[in-house]
Amino acid sequence: PGTTIVPVIISNNKTQVTMFRNKSAYPVYLTIGSIPKEIHQKPSHHTHILLAYLPTTHLRNITNKASRCHTITNLYHACMSRVLAPLNAACHSGAG
Repeated sequence: PGTTIVPVIISNNKTQVTMFRNKSAYPVYLTIGSIPKEIHQKPSHHTHILLAYLPTTHLRNITNKASRCHTITNLYHACMSRVLAPLNAACHSGAG
């Protein structure tokens, strides 16, 4: 009673970012899941907002491939946890 559930979609993709001296980064976007796809798929409707840019790294100093992959995965999840912390807090408190 008195609550609304809003589906949230978080997306990212690796891209070249020329404003950072042509470095690559992972922009993280947020959109609402209940937006009709006819509107959602058109960039001109501005249905996505940029939340953050995640860093990219190769961690070449870690020579073991499995360890490097594991570390990169952990770094990605730590960054996403930090970016999404305000959304997570709002979900638990029920307030915006």
